[in-house]
Amino acid sequence: MKEKDEKVGGLEKALGDSESEREKAESEIRRLQDEVKDLTESAKELLEEDRKLEEILKANRARIDDQELTLERTTIDKENAEKRADDEHRLVLEAKAALEAAYLHAKKEHEAAAGAFSRAEEADRLLEEARLKELDMTSKALESDAGRVRAEEARRVAESIAKEKLSELSQALETQAAAILQADEERRSRDRTERQLQECKDELAKTCLANTEARSELEDTKREMTRLGEVMVTMKKEADEAHQAQSLAERLIDEYKEAEEAVRHELEEERRRTRRIQEDKQVAEKDTETAKAERVIAEQQAAEAHRLRQEMEDLLATTQLEASQKKRQMEDSERLADARVKELEVKIKQEYAKAKKAAAETSCIIM
Repeated sequence: MKEKDEKVGGLEKALGDSESEREKAESEIRRLQDEVKDLTESAKELLEEDRKLEEILKANRARIDDQELTLERTTIDKENAEKRADDEHRLVLEAKAALEAAYLHAKKEHEAAAGAFSRAEEADRLLEEARLKELDMTSKALESDAGRVRAEEARRVAESIAKEKLSELSQALETQAAAILQADEERRSRDRTERQLQECKDELAKTCLANTEARSELEDTKREMTRLGEVMVTMKKEADEAHQAQSLAERLIDEYKEAEEAVRHELEEERRRTRRIQEDKQVAEKDTETAKAERVIAEQQAAEAHRLRQEMEDLLATTQLEASQKKRQMEDSERLADARVKELEVKIKQEYAKAKKAAAETSCIIM
């Protein structure tokens, strides 16, 4: 009977240990659920970062499209500026040719004016000679009226010739002055054209520089987009790995819950068996006390009491054997459950470490 009490106490202790292990398992499950929740939040944050990177990538693509359009427009403006520069250069060449022609024409006019001036000097000399002749003729005309008339006629002829020479000289001077003014105007026009051409060249150089800077900025933007694309691919891969780790952790938790449910079911069965054993113990104790009272009261029933005690001992031995077998079964079940729980804990810790490492690397990449 004492051994049976010890067995029952051992079963109760094992039952208490199982309850403690169950509480530890429930605490571990809650902790794993919290970790899964944290992993879910991390995955959501990764998805949010992925969405933000998508928006940044779209904005960069739009900016690159704008820059390409601006570059295309700048190229068109450059081509137009080059065309205008070529046209203006051609106009400058034409203006130079016209200026040279005007210069030659002015030179000819100057030479003609110089000739007219020489002729005017000749006319002046002739006029002076005519005046001298007039004086001579006047002196001679004093002698006669006929000579006076001839002298007057000669004076009029000389004055007419002098007026013609002066008119030719005036026209030559006016022509020369007009040619000089035209040459000055063409020279100023050429200077303006050359300044405009230089301004066009400067503007073309600025356009080329802006085009080069825009192309460099476009290349930098393309490289930045490529880098962002690689970062997004890496983050997507890490998010997929984190999601897989989360799924694996959830699956392991489900398996752990199933194992826990099986252990709980075994513990309930063991409790019911323990209660039956306790009830049998109480019945046996009650029967033993009744047998002792009957043996004190009536010795004639000693043989019957001995037989009943023998049967009770046999029943107790059978019960102890069954309890020992059940205890071994329960210990085997507990060892299997503990091994399974430890295996699940190792797997969960490994997956959690992988997920935590991936989240840390992702955070480092984002920062």
